Parts: sequence; structure tokens; C-alpha cells
Amino acid sequence: AELFLGWPLYPGASEYDQIRYISQTQGLPAEYLLSAGTKTTRFFNRDPNLGYPLWRLKTPEEHELETGIKSKEARKYIFNCLDDMAQVNMSTDLEGTDMLAEKADRREYIDLLKKMLTIDADKRITPLKTLNHQFVTMSHLLDFPHSSHVKSCFQNMEICKR
Repeated sequence: AELFLGWPLYPGASEYDQIRYISQTQGLPAEYLLSAGTKTTRFFNRDPNLGYPLWRLKTPEEHELETGIKSKEARKYIFNCLDDMAQVNMSTDLEGTDMLAEKADRREYIDLLKKMLTIDADKRITPLKTLNHQFVTMSHLLDFPHSSHVKSCFQNMEICKR
């Protein structure tokens, strides 16, 4: 993600800020993960009177009161979901099949990124499945054989094989 953006996706200076950014972009971790976590109460409050969800992320003010660590906004890009990344640095001079190929490439990239960043390790994509993902194999680009973008991608992969 950092290579794509040219900036860290979650550049928090503190653990709290990183968890805050992840939660904003990917949602809160599942209840069972938070309930089993050993550091959960550092960053989340549990309120059984609220019903579901049982946990909520502490506000920056609550976290600062407890720790003395002030939260700082360090993100260059603020995303509400990982799909928002598709629009970052999108070239405005692409047309036709080049634009379609670029959009398809970004779609597959974000699909892979979501699978790699899945919070629950048991549900996260495995290294082997990653190697077989369409973004890595570039099979999604075979639909655009006349695109200069696609030709460039395949040429770059040939260079990597050497």
C-alpha cells in the first residue's frame, strides 16, 4: 500500500493512532477478537449496557487522559474504506482500454490488499493464495490485449523474471 500511495497507509506515531486509522478504514475488529485480546482495554472500552457492539474504540481524548499520549493526525490520505484508494493518483490522460485496464488493475490490487489486511489472521489470505491472486498473476489484464498499460505491465514482469 505504501508503494502505491507513496505514503504509509497507517502512519500513526502511536499504537492508538494506528488502531484508530485501521478501525476507521476497515472497521472494528470482531467482538471475539477484542474479547480475547490481551491489550484490548488499552484502546477499547467495553460497555455491557450498550448491547451490541460490546466494544468501542476509545476517543482520542479518553486515550490521552489515561496515557498522557496525545493523538496526532499523520495521514496524507484519509479513507473510510480501502475501496477509496482506487481514486488516488488516477491518471487523467488515460482513455479507452487503457483506462478500463487501469481500473481493473486497481480493483484487483485493492481486492488483494483487503485480503492481506484482514484483521482476523484465521481469515487472512495465505501466501500461496496471494501468489495465485489475479493481481499477482495479472490474468485480469488478459481482457485488454491492445492496451499500452497492459503491455507495459507484462514487460515489467518480464524484467522481474530475469
